[in-house]
Amino acid sequence: MIALIDDEATWVCVMKADRILGLLPAHQIAHLGDAFPWAVTDSDVAVARTHLIGPRVRAIEVGRRLARLAEDEDARLAVDPLSDTA
Repeated sequence: MIALIDDEATWVCVMKADRILGLLPAHQIAHLGDAFPWAVTDSDVAVARTHLIGPRVRAIEVGRRLARLAEDEDARLAVDPLSDTA
């Protein structure tokens, strides 16, 4: 099976992976800004597994696990906002 390469999706994955790995310079992070889709999605994982290699793939996989934890925590707080009080 031949996979179509989506250059933009691959580039976005590289930016996310490099940020997770600490390889993306601060000025580039600032340039991309808050409008950049920093949260790692399931589709990012699929793109990474298809088009990236080594540490970048692992970074995207770990980034997705962390994003899921954050999503679960947000959902939990939406149900019971007082549950996070210490």
